[in-house]
Amino acid sequence: MSSGVGAVLLAGGRTKGELLARTRQPYRALIPVGGRTLLEHTMAALAAARTVEYTIVVGPAECRPWVSAVGGPFGWMPMGETMVDNLLAGVHSLGSEAETVLACAADAPLISGPLIDRIVSVSHERGHAFCYPIVEREVCQAAFPEGKRTYVRLRDGRFTGGNVLTASRRLLLEHHERIAEVFAARKSPLKLASLLGLGLALRLPLGLVSVRQAEQRAGQILGFPVSAWICDDPAVGVDVDKVADLDTVEAALAQLA
Repeated sequence: MSSGVGAVLLAGGRTKGELLARTRQPYRALIPVGGRTLLEHTMAALAAARTVEYTIVVGPAECRPWVSAVGGPFGWMPMGETMVDNLLAGVHSLGSEAETVLACAADAPLISGPLIDRIVSVSHERGHAFCYPIVEREVCQAAFPEGKRTYVRLRDGRFTGGNVLTASRRLLLEHHERIAEVFAARKSPLKLASLLGLGLALRLPLGLVSVRQAEQRAGQILGFPVSAWICDDPAVGVDVDKVADLDTVEAALAQLA
């Protein structure tokens, strides 16, 4: 793998609620939109990225025929119990030649090859083991006024997280237990407060924490340097979790067509 970058495409997300009732598709990656499944859209973006040499799709058996149909620099493997399990399985499958791992959600159909290349380039320029794009609310709302996203209020503004990140393969494997612990705590306010520390936990809801402070604390928790890149491309923050998201994506793809 001459580029040193391999991708793990996470395709195990289950469809729920009104989105399941509308699409009748149990896995979000296989929801059709704009004439292709969400999985096909994201695979096309990874295929167009110059920096990514090989992609392993981690998901249900239903995804395998779609991956096989593309062939080339794509492989498939069955998913595990959690997203972290799936990420680590994909990292192992990529092998040691992939010094940098790009993880991507399979239900993010608006990302593009050039955007992926920008994310990889920024992560290399910053030299951090973990680089996560975030997008300001104003940027998202200007592009997708009908879209609904979850935003975190920081001192620098309100941000939503991206659906792509880059990380050092070595550090992902070395710190996998800590990563799993943080992932498991994400929905428990008490566990999150314990990880963040009381001071930061109290200041965060008030918007008193800066991006830089959040980076520093995340790095302390995980045990390696973390970089939050404020990205100007709203596509990185769009995924399909709800019916409103699907409507947003359908409209955006229709405009692109």
